[in-house]
Amino acid sequence: MTQHFDLTGYHDGRHTTVGALTGNLAELVGAMRHDDGTLIAIAKFTDHRYVQIWADRDGVVIGEVISNLNIGDAIALTPEDELALKGLEFNEPSPRPNPNWWLQCDDDQGCLVLTSKLVKAIYQVLHQEPNNSVVVTTWEVDPHPDSDGHEARANNRVYRQEDCDQGDTI
Repeated sequence: MTQHFDLTGYHDGRHTTVGALTGNLAELVGAMRHDDGTLIAIAKFTDHRYVQIWADRDGVVIGEVISNLNIGDAIALTPEDELALKGLEFNEPSPRPNPNWWLQCDDDQGCLVLTSKLVKAIYQVLHQEPNNSVVVTTWEVDPHPDSDGHEARANNRVYRQEDCDQGDTI
């Protein structure tokens, strides 16, 4: 397998700033898309909200923004935030396999658009500031070879309870 960058592993994220993340997001998405494996990256902000990226070995990339669907009684997004995601053309969440707002691309140009929309979501919807802290975690998964991308993501979805009382879905 050709690895284009170092993976942190699920439990060992890298601390950085939102400005550094957004400034390097296109490079991260591109490296993930062209990797030979199936990779996940999660950028978790200090307010427990997140964006995540799934890139499968076929070059399909799915970018996600947290939704209110699977976070218990917590509210991650206001109705105005959700309207902004619709305006950015994110697909609406559904219980399985897409519990978050999501976009998909399968070529380099589409991934640049996806990256641009994720950056806008980070600043305009999640209301992050460039100097805010963020932890970025990257790791590889080995999905069943007969599963499609959405099914593989559903089967590899992580439920994080250690950081949020409501157990937000990632």
